[in-house]
Amino acid sequence: MALALGIIAGLLSFIPNFGPIIALLPAVLIAFTQGPNTALYITLLYMGVQAVESNLITPLVQKKMVYLPPAMIIISQVLLGILVGGLGLILATPLIAILMVLIQMLYVEDVLGDSVQEK
Repeated sequence: MALALGIIAGLLSFIPNFGPIIALLPAVLIAFTQGPNTALYITLLYMGVQAVESNLITPLVQKKMVYLPPAMIIISQVLLGILVGGLGLILATPLIAILMVLIQMLYVEDVLGDSVQEK
């Protein structure tokens, strides 16, 4: 079951903010079959891994690839989640990243003639 739960957690981690919570549910439900202490340990493990991934790894990678202000990510998730549903929530961050790159390339560089600073 560990491999299946790991794959579920990995796939759902692509959904920002809510994916890890959704991935935690099946693991905790399965852990409850072994007892409440196991469920508590699983919850703490998921929280620890998610804290490291969300607060250390992801910001470093995003800063290297493309700068997205956190408020823009949350607003895009809320708007696309309301307008499109679950699929909008899943695709909000990648779509906003694509939109930012297109604006930088097509408008800032081509129309305005300014260069975009590398971060």
